[in-house]
Amino acid sequence: MLSLNLSTLIAILSTLTAVVSLIFSWKAVKAAERSNFAGIYTELYKIYLEPKTFEAIKKIWEMYSAFEGHAVGQPITDQQAYELVTTLDRDSLEWHSIHLMSLFWRYVSILVRKNYLDREVAFEAFTSPRMLGFLAPIEYAFLRHHYSYTGKREDLPLQWLYNLWQKHRNKKS
Repeated sequence: MLSLNLSTLIAILSTLTAVVSLIFSWKAVKAAERSNFAGIYTELYKIYLEPKTFEAIKKIWEMYSAFEGHAVGQPITDQQAYELVTTLDRDSLEWHSIHLMSLFWRYVSILVRKNYLDREVAFEAFTSPRMLGFLAPIEYAFLRHHYSYTGKREDLPLQWLYNLWQKHRNKKS
């Protein structure tokens, strides 16, 4: 028969307690991640279902449909984006719609980039990311016109998300 001294027994029990605690901690983290994802998705969906968001989506599609290539999400040209940025009245419904939907997609972009929101969910759960073909060039033109932005277009949140969506779409095809 094996004889264990008291310090060995305490060490074994401490190790077992640590292993069991680690397992429960891991399960708690996984449950929190699921809960966090559900909370984020719910909040995004609430924003998406607001009447002002619905009106903004309709207005964006109306404006975007005037441009060739909108049906496949092709971006508007830099010149077209610049014209919109310099001619639209900042108090107009069109400008408020662009602003609201740009903010919505920027938020989605941050969540996807930080892995808080799954790409599949971002691209399938809300209005079509084709809209980014309209919003991303406007974001770039706005920053260049008003803030003399000289950075890379790909670093901007909407362009980054648009490029990611293009890759995602090409994989599915």
